[in-house]
Amino acid sequence: MSVCGCLFPDIPDEIRLWGARHLVLDNAYRVIGDQLFSFLPEEELTSMYASGGRSSINPIVLSFVTIFQYLEDIPDRVAALWVKTRLDWKYALHLPLEDGGFHYADLCNFRKRLLTHGKESLLFEELLKQIEALGFLKKRGSQRTDSTHVLAVVRQLSRLENLSEGLRMALKAIQEADGAFYKAKLPALYREHWSKPLSDDQRTDDERKAALERVGQDMHWVLGFLKTNRESFLRVPELEGLQALFSQHFTLQAQAVCLKKEGAPGKEKIQTPHDPEARYATKRGKGGTGYKVHITETANEKGEVNFIPLLETLSLTSLRPLSALSLRAPAAPSRCLLRLRLGLLRHFVPRNDHKCFEEGYSKLQIQPPFLLLWSFSSSQQKL
Repeated sequence: MSVCGCLFPDIPDEIRLWGARHLVLDNAYRVIGDQLFSFLPEEELTSMYASGGRSSINPIVLSFVTIFQYLEDIPDRVAALWVKTRLDWKYALHLPLEDGGFHYADLCNFRKRLLTHGKESLLFEELLKQIEALGFLKKRGSQRTDSTHVLAVVRQLSRLENLSEGLRMALKAIQEADGAFYKAKLPALYREHWSKPLSDDQRTDDERKAALERVGQDMHWVLGFLKTNRESFLRVPELEGLQALFSQHFTLQAQAVCLKKEGAPGKEKIQTPHDPEARYATKRGKGGTGYKVHITETANEKGEVNFIPLLETLSLTSLRPLSALSLRAPAAPSRCLLRLRLGLLRHFVPRNDHKCFEEGYSKLQIQPPFLLLWSFSSSQQKL
């Protein structure tokens, strides 16, 4: 699939006349059509496509529709329909009145393409640069930071289901890595027993305890067996997760595997092997399994438009108390650059977030952040 034709067409005359009559100057879609439509770097987007083949949907249009989905909080099907029916969208996207739009699945495929080529932060970063160039972000202004919870796309598992699923996935990873080794070295009854998910339904307490003890014994056996016969397998992600699950829920006493009364603390405890970085956390009385998104927005005077110049999505395993956040010594490189460019005077923060505040807002020691204004995961679920 290749990119053909002009990526940045002018606004068609009939749409321009309609917009001049019906859209006020500060309408978001008119501002986008007049000042922001051409900000995305053409070479960055065309590099995701082949040089030949069937013509693709204009990636500029798909990029902005992805942004509009966030603004309107709508799914792919509705977004694809509104491209065809909403005149303000046509104005923003520089589309003619008779444009028939595209299939809603093209949005999902476009997000996959962004992830595949490592350009998931491109839209955010380029839009931020353009907004700053237009003067919408004030110099020497103020910002405020808070966090919210993003739920993981996983089912809540019982302790037995969590551990047994971790073992099943580890064995499946061994089979996929070396099928001959899997069949020759692992007992047939063992392979058969753990080939299907284990249910926790309709079990008595004694049956559940016995099942947990067997899971622990089988975990210990397979980890010891691999350490002796194929230690390289222990570096496979599923096997690393299995080792973490075993250490969180079991202990060895006189060479016997014993079940711990309680699992590891919530911040460290793996909630599901299908998303081992997702953690359970509570915020303002509401709990859930997933991640934290830290949002920084400008704090302008009343009546002025605020912008979100920085978002970071973090696994709760990254959280740890630090000293108060200093404007002179920010925790993350991108935040430092943002402050240097804007020359911030004030930074407002909540005082009761994550229970890890000492004074002001205690931030996290992290790698350069993953920017997420238009959020989507590898499973293509709209957050």
